[in-house]
Amino acid sequence: MNIGIIVEDTFHKSFLNGLRQRGWCSNAHIVEGKIKGRGRGAVIREVENVCLELSQKYADIIVVLVDSDDDNWKQVKKLLLEKATDYQHMLVIGVADRNIECWLNSDKFYLAEKIQADVHDLDVENPKSLINKKLGVTTFIRKEEEIQEIVKSAPIKNWLNNSGSFSSFYEESRDVSQKFKCNFPNEREN
Repeated sequence: MNIGIIVEDTFHKSFLNGLRQRGWCSNAHIVEGKIKGRGRGAVIREVENVCLELSQKYADIIVVLVDSDDDNWKQVKKLLLEKATDYQHMLVIGVADRNIECWLNSDKFYLAEKIQADVHDLDVENPKSLINKKLGVTTFIRKEEEIQEIVKSAPIKNWLNNSGSFSSFYEESRDVSQKFKCNFPNEREN
């Protein structure tokens, strides 16, 4: 199975790699789509062209992972589907409610332990700056392995219960993985 990925940035790519390390289609071949620019706007602008590129590279499915920022995650997902009409049958779209760091923060106690933060400091609407500071993420220092490790060992069941947008991404990913006979753990039972 070939999976094309379209992501906003390295943090999002590291998040997906952490999921693969958990066993989410870990036997699949990954092909990364090239976005001109960074951020959700670049992904939305480029999604159709990058889907074409990835389909020409024999991607069976294409996973898109972006932030909703201050918009409704369902509306962002709908917009991405509209921009890539010809590829909807191939798409699995994850839109983090606000940002990917909010998915990490779906279990504040776990995250506080992993990043050595006070759990009360994570009780905020947008934990991005605190998480990046605690991890040491900067424009030039990406901390990919640390992000992957947080995701790899995370209590995903709690994330599923605490984040509607993550739960939607999980269900869609699991459904597609079963169609392609790709290994994928049942995180709701773990």
